[in-house]
Amino acid sequence: MIARHRRLAFWATTLQATSLAQASSTTQPRQVPALDERLATAQADAIRARGLNSRGHVTVTKVSRSEMATLVNGPAADDDERADSLEISDEDARNFLLSLRTLTPREGRPPAEPGATETLAAQASGLYVPSKKTLFVVDEGSGAADGSVLLHEFVHALQDEHFDLGPKLREDARGLDALNARHAFVEGDATLAVLLDANLMDPVDESFLKAFTKGLVTANRKNAGEGVSHAVADSVVSPYVYGTLFVWSLYTHGGWPAVNTAWSRPPATTEQLLHPAKYRTREAPIALRGKPLGPEGFTLRSRQTMGELDVRTWLAAFVADDDADRLASAWGNGVTELYERPANGASGQAAFALRVRVRWDHGHTARATETRDRLIHAFTERFGAPITRGGTACFERPNVGPIAFAATRHELLALAGPSPLSLQSATSASATCENLFTWAKRVKAAP
Repeated sequence: MIARHRRLAFWATTLQATSLAQASSTTQPRQVPALDERLATAQADAIRARGLNSRGHVTVTKVSRSEMATLVNGPAADDDERADSLEISDEDARNFLLSLRTLTPREGRPPAEPGATETLAAQASGLYVPSKKTLFVVDEGSGAADGSVLLHEFVHALQDEHFDLGPKLREDARGLDALNARHAFVEGDATLAVLLDANLMDPVDESFLKAFTKGLVTANRKNAGEGVSHAVADSVVSPYVYGTLFVWSLYTHGGWPAVNTAWSRPPATTEQLLHPAKYRTREAPIALRGKPLGPEGFTLRSRQTMGELDVRTWLAAFVADDDADRLASAWGNGVTELYERPANGASGQAAFALRVRVRWDHGHTARATETRDRLIHAFTERFGAPITRGGTACFERPNVGPIAFAATRHELLALAGPSPLSLQSATSASATCENLFTWAKRVKAAP
């Protein structure tokens, strides 16, 4: 199952190798203790750092590097095991990647995202699986799980023991944005515990935390490589970045008791995750009017909330991170709609089309126009001047098909395709901006 355990295992691939070095005063080589000693130390440190007692026993199973990669990537054998970890369906994961690739200005060679995530899985060295009550660890040479990885995973075990971790990481009727918010909360809880332990339980100040989380993003983009867009790379690390910042905001105001209370009412949207004040007031999204509307001959395949974190991650592919933060803030609501036309006999390829709507809060509606203009500028640098008609600016892209942007008083509208977009390779797209202008006209005329 794609992304079944990948995000819970991410700690072992990036944080271990990069940012914790900032919290250490020595650069001298150290001798790694035996695994049993590391496990005992990490469990005791997790209990002390997280402030939760363990009422039970955590089974620890040593696995090889290849076995860990299978755990991280492999499909679950049955429904009972499908609640092990972050639970996103194959279909939703595929639609997510299709959406991101359609929205980013990439052309030329085939997308490389699957290979990058496979590499992350191959490097993972620790993973706690809630349904099995088991911590799986790698203990092979330089890839052996170190104390920070083990501590992080033992915190997940404590979370599971006290707060029933499995359901928190399972997609339900509330959708992917709500799942992303809960997942980030879970990871932020464990990450902050590791940082407190590394800081000898002294408070972690805001300047260090921001430097730490920025280091995670930078290191992850570098590890992902040039073939992976920032939008896709950042989607892997964002739970650790924004989850840690959110949990830290709770901790600084009320310690671990405040965090424990939040487990019974975690953030409902990534907007609440990114803005703790909105979490405290439980600010809800603004209702979006209108029904799904795709191109002629296409059927709706997937419809998901495009949360503030999704918008922020997408915009970071085009503008500086600070600008992405500002433009995405005051998010009111958003939605992505992926449409499909079945493969025909001539081309043998299915065609896809994507509609994105983002609405901003009242009083911040100028950001719709500004965001449209920034996107047009970014695509103009890559593809040249757009073709414009009726307030819609369109760019023709040979491999992934055309993309168009427009703005109303409150909303940004992005339309992409139709195009024969494959997860495995880039393909030739025959659609032109004429297709999108026709679709855009129907969308704008709809009630």
